[in-house]
Parts: sequence; structure tokens; C-alpha cells
Amino acid sequence: MLARAVSHLRKLIEDLPAWSALPRRVGLMALKDFNHYVLLRSDRYFKRTRMWGYPSFVHFEPINRCNLECPLCPLTTGRMDRETAVVSFADFKTVIDQLGPFTKTLQLVGIGEPTMNKELFEMIAYAKRRYSPIDITINTNGHFLNEMNVERMISSGLDVAIIAYDGLDADTFLTYRVGGDYDKLNQGIKRLVERRRTMGRRKPVVHLQLLLHRDAASQAEPFRRRAASLGVDIVRLKTLDVHYGIGERFDGSPDSTDLIPADVEHATRYRMEAGRLRLKRSVTTCDKPYLMTNINGDGSVTICDMDFNNWHPFGNVFTTPFREIWNGPAYVKYRDTMLRDFTALSMCAECTCPMTFESETDYEVHEELVDVPAEGGDWPGDKTIPVSRRSAL
Repeated sequence: MLARAVSHLRKLIEDLPAWSALPRRVGLMALKDFNHYVLLRSDRYFKRTRMWGYPSFVHFEPINRCNLECPLCPLTTGRMDRETAVVSFADFKTVIDQLGPFTKTLQLVGIGEPTMNKELFEMIAYAKRRYSPIDITINTNGHFLNEMNVERMISSGLDVAIIAYDGLDADTFLTYRVGGDYDKLNQGIKRLVERRRTMGRRKPVVHLQLLLHRDAASQAEPFRRRAASLGVDIVRLKTLDVHYGIGERFDGSPDSTDLIPADVEHATRYRMEAGRLRLKRSVTTCDKPYLMTNINGDGSVTICDMDFNNWHPFGNVFTTPFREIWNGPAYVKYRDTMLRDFTALSMCAECTCPMTFESETDYEVHEELVDVPAEGGDWPGDKTIPVSRRSAL
């Protein structure tokens, strides 16, 4: 009965005329908050496997192609068996029209470079126009920040652009971003920041990310200064995940740890034990089956982007209504297994980035507001902000 009432409220909000922008926005805000704070939390508290609420966080892979060959990426290593897929605007619209009224955060990320999808900014503009308030984030390697894309990115209403920088010089950068163009990346970042300024916009909030791999781990402090000189808003320091999505038990073998910093303390996901890397933290719970969903470029629905190979497929949202998938037998069985025996799911038991209602962020990402220090002075005090607040700047 409660789910039926929510469905009626959703229809009432969506049927508001175009000129009712403010009432529609307020209505959607109320619906999203009710879904997140009441329905989903009650689902989790009562350990329901058939859900009343819809996911508040949506990961949607716009494309699974890339221009780079990063050494730990499933595209480079050949671990991903899915066929190449580029999401069309029509397919995106079909999905977001089902999920948008409940989605608080939409992350257009996955295996691939999202800006290679030529309809990406049309998708963002549609979601912002139709389903605000909704925070939209993309992760990009920054190699397609030409004049046209920068203009489209800013005009689309994108909230957050996370740009992979990963080194203070070309050699360090190319250690991980194989095939990249360091000069092109820097030019693109400057172009985005400057164009945003001339357009009088505050968004997208630009995050510059340093992946703490073997050659970059010692560059964290000068990286902060470089970020300030480029004019970005936030610096992100992210530790390396060497067993991303392997779908099997992590044994800390040397061939999988070559990029780990020599000072293992820089790799905070791990500890050294008997000459092998072990996870520092044992994950015993995760609320992703309640809070979020992951949609791959071919429409397949999985628990999160760690399942990049559809080891645990729940259905295809391009051919089946999402509600049927969300409460379908495969999703229900997965939730039930997690509740009864979390360790039975090796992909989840070995995960380094769980999500809970109390911590809706990746605990291996550290973020700071950029503040330019005085010439020759020390860097200002830590100004860490939670990831979930980043688009409120």
C-alpha cells in the first residue's frame, strides 16, 4: 500500500505542467528524501529482500571503450568479456525516466571514458532538466576537453567532473595512464576552468585526482600546489586498488602488486604480511544492494561496478522494467545471501570500497578544498569534506 502511495505521488509530480518548475522541484525533493530516509532505511533495518524503495545512487556506464590503456583496467588486461557498448540517448532516457524521480546521485562512470559518448552531455542536460534536484558526476581522463566539449559540459548542468591527473610530470603520469598526452590534459583542465569563469558558472565543480601508484605516491604535497595553480576546486587523493573486480580471492601475488608504492602505508587498503599484501580491513557488510544499482553499457544490471563482467547479473534494463529487476529473483537472492553469509560472495568479501547508509562514500578517497598557500608558506590546515557534499559547492 505504501509503495502504491509513492507511485501515485510520483505520477502527480510528473504530471505537473511545465510552468510549475518550483512545485515540481520541491515535490521531487520530498519524494527523493522520503524514498532515501524512510523507505530504503526501513528496508535495510527490517532486512527486506523485496524492496519498498528505489535506489538513491545510480552508476550508469555510458560507454565501455577508452582511449588509454591503464595497466589495471579490465579493458587493458582483457579480463572484461562484455562486448563494446555505447549507450544511446533513447536508451538512457528509458532508464532515467524510471529511476530519476528517486535518484539523488547519478554517476556516469564505468569501464571506459564517458566523454567518448557523443550524446553524454545531452543525457546530463535531460536528467538535470527533468529530475532535479539530482547530482550528476563523471570521471574522465580529461583528454577530450576541447572547446566544444567544455562548452557542452558546462551548459549541460553537470555537477562534478573528476579528472584523473595521476602525476606531476609526463613520465609519472604515463606510468599509469598509458597512451595519454600530458600536455593535452593540462590544456584541457585550464580550458575548462577558464571557460567556466567566463560563463559565470560555478559548476561543474572540478576535482583533480591523484592515484597513489608506485611513482606518484610521493607527490601528494606538490600535487596540492599544482591543483591550486590550475584553478580547480578540490583535490582527491585515491589509494590504489590492485584487485579491482577480479571476482576471486585476492592472494597478494607479486604480479598484481607491481604498482603498489614501496612505502605500503601509502596504499592504505593493504598491509604487508609474510611478504604478501593483505587487505587491512575485513568487510562484513555493505548496503549497496539497498542504496544503489549499477547499469552497464549493454543494459545489464549488477550490484556495483566491481562486477564489470556480469558475474552476478540481475537482468537487462533495456528490455525489462527496472522495478521487475530490482525485486526480481536474482536481486532478492543476492540480498538474502549477503544478509545470511556475506563471505559466501567472494567479490563482496574482498571488496575495498563498501557503502553504508552512514558512509555513502569510498573510504579510500581523501578530498580537500583547494586553497592557495602564501608564497613559500605551508599548506593550510586540512579541509576535508565528505564526497556526498562535493556538488553543493
